[in-house]
Amino acid sequence: MRRNRSNIFGGVSVEFIMITAFVLVPILAGLYDLGRLVRTDLVLNRAAREGAISLMRYHDHVSSVNEYLTASGLDPTRATISLSGGSGADNVLSISYVVPDLPLIPIPGVTFSDTVGVSAIYNRP
Repeated sequence: MRRNRSNIFGGVSVEFIMITAFVLVPILAGLYDLGRLVRTDLVLNRAAREGAISLMRYHDHVSSVNEYLTASGLDPTRATISLSGGSGADNVLSISYVVPDLPLIPIPGVTFSDTVGVSAIYNRP
C-alpha cells in the first residue's frame, strides 16, 4: 500500500504548528522577559553609581538617578531610592524598580517577582 505524499506533508505541518505554539512561543517569551530583566538591572546599576557619584560631590542624588533612568528609557516613578549609613564609611544608595508587564505571558498559579533591586556603596571625602 502506497501513502500519498500530501498526507505526510500535512501531518508534518500540523506537528510543526503544535510545537511552535506550545513550545517555542513560551521559550521566546521567557527569553524576552529575561532580556528585559537583565537590561533593567544594568541600567539600575549604572543609575546607582551615578547617584553615588552625585552624593560624593554633594549634589542631588535623586535628580541624577531620575535623569539617568529617563535617558535610558525607564520610568523614574517606578523607582524607589533610599540611603542608608551615616557620615562614616560604607554608605549605601539602594534603588528598587518595579518592571511593568512581567511576565509577558502569565502562567496560572505561578508568581514572578517584578522588582529589581541594586545598591552602590560610596564614601564621602
